[in-house]
Amino acid sequence: MKKLSMRLKSRSIVIAGVILVSLMYAYDKAIPPGFCATEKRVITDEEICAKQYDAYITAGYLKLDKSEKTGMDYFKHHPSYCRVDRAETQGFRLRGLIEDLDGRLSINLKYELTEQGKKSQGVSKTTIWDEWLYVTPCGRFIKRDPIEAS
Repeated sequence: MKKLSMRLKSRSIVIAGVILVSLMYAYDKAIPPGFCATEKRVITDEEICAKQYDAYITAGYLKLDKSEKTGMDYFKHHPSYCRVDRAETQGFRLRGLIEDLDGRLSINLKYELTEQGKKSQGVSKTTIWDEWLYVTPCGRFIKRDPIEAS
């Protein structure tokens, strides 16, 4: 009788584990790549780029034309300067639950530097700065890697 009870417990634990893993997998596949859990939507590439440009405008690093006031203005005038890579990572993800580790977006961002921006980046002749940024699907900054100045 004791052996039967132990077998039943073991089987129940295995079945519960299989059900849990199946539910986690189904949840992972039901949420689109780049889903922002806090806003309950996928943030557009334009919004992601504009948010990063706004941060550089606020810091005084990004040189604006007279017709540009915001990051969105800058993006609209220079759409080829920002490219968002939403390539999915390998393996099981649980998107939205582990946002920073799993759902990060890569952004190749270019912008014209102000004099203050040149000092900050430690360059003197550079006009266009080129870098990779890593952000969460909600656009929160994680890290950056400068590529090369031109």
